[in-house]
Amino acid sequence: MDLIGKKIGIMMPGQVAHTPAFNLSAKYIIHTIGPAWKERTYANLVPQIEKIP
Repeated sequence: MDLIGKKIGIMMPGQVAHTPAFNLSAKYIIHTIGPAWKERTYANLVPQIEKIP
């Protein structure tokens, strides 16, 4: 898995990558990156989401 992480590299919020599912019952796993949510209120999350391209 470390090798796959090195291939994908650093991902920013809003980006998506897929990897093989290995021993799971799917062909691929889709990885998504969301904003860091430190404040647990909806009002604080909206401005972070709006920054995602």
